Amino acid sequence: SDVCSSDLSESLYIRMASLTTLGFLSEDIDPKNLSATQMNDILFALLSNINENQIELTKISVEAFKRAAPCLLRNF
Repeated sequence: SDVCSSDLSESLYIRMASLTTLGFLSEDIDPKNLSATQMNDILFALLSNINENQIELTKISVEAFKRAAPCLLRNF
């Protein structure tokens, strides 16, 4: 059986790619263009994917958070 073909694996890879993309996009976003709700949504997306049972997902989430933090934390 191909591991990449399972729904769980595919979903996990999509989440990992989405988090990575969110981290990179956040580097270039001017925080003035984000509402408080949008910034909270980004923070929630990044931090809610930290999970001790999914080490690779956690690494990606933390790295994306490090990229996004300067933009997101400017307004706090």
